Amino acid sequence: MNRHHPLGLCRVLGPHSQRTTHWPLYNTAGNRALESLGSASWSEEPSLMQRAGVAVARLARAVAPHAQQVWVLAGPGNNGGDGFEAARQLRLHAGLNVHVSWLGTEDPLPPDARAALHRAQASGVSIDNRCTPPNGFSQRDLSIDALLGRGLNRTPDSILAHGITALNAAPAPILAVDLPSGLRADSGTLTESGLGIQAHWTLALLGLAPGLFTAHGRDLCGEIWWDSLGMDVEQIAPTAWLASTAQLRQRWPVRRHAQHKGSFGDVWVVGGAAGMSGAARLAGLAALQGGAGRVHLTSLA
Repeated sequence: MNRHHPLGLCRVLGPHSQRTTHWPLYNTAGNRALESLGSASWSEEPSLMQRAGVAVARLARAVAPHAQQVWVLAGPGNNGGDGFEAARQLRLHAGLNVHVSWLGTEDPLPPDARAALHRAQASGVSIDNRCTPPNGFSQRDLSIDALLGRGLNRTPDSILAHGITALNAAPAPILAVDLPSGLRADSGTLTESGLGIQAHWTLALLGLAPGLFTAHGRDLCGEIWWDSLGMDVEQIAPTAWLASTAQLRQRWPVRRHAQHKGSFGDVWVVGGAAGMSGAARLAGLAALQGGAGRVHLTSLA
């Protein structure tokens, strides 16, 4: 079911996307299963992380073709490894000035991410832990959020929180890898700190997270792009599906001119205290738009 944009990516949600299909969604456990399957499928180079780096770099060049500098904030896990690989690709194949602020240490770094770090260093990418953009960094350039991605399992510590704040304050637009840092992948909620990257674009790798489309995800992700990295992701059963309006309409029964509204079911909405009937009204309108024949609204006022 892997439908690709000509770039090798597909746009899932954005001002010019065509929602003509449905998209499989994977929670954290489901995405780990995809990663395990992908790692087993590609035991030799290019590895799964290298493929991810190519995908990020490709989209970076597409959305910011005039950028001369790229600032990558890399975290302490595999999301940071994706950032190292993207930095290397942009340095070697696009000739850009790429600076990585690495908010981690090498000792606990996963093996694939450590290898990506060494490849980035060998390619001439500038890497430090100062969490400041390169000199002359402007709104024409590009920031890449590779801090946490799906690896968020707690409130960001002070170092990562500073990174989120610094990236949001920088002048350049932000491309988030997997999902904006600070966002919970399964629910789309923020941690107790309330900090989250305000991305202009988000590139989901392997599987789409439910949190991209729920709660704060709708506000923080910007345009959502997806690259399955060449995998048939439906080898793993999706957690849920994101359905398009067109697909839902195909499931609705055809309304013939001579049919009575009573043939399409009734919905009874009960709710709304005095002066607070908005939610009940919205629910009633949604039921009508969803195809109900008759909607009965009973106010509690």
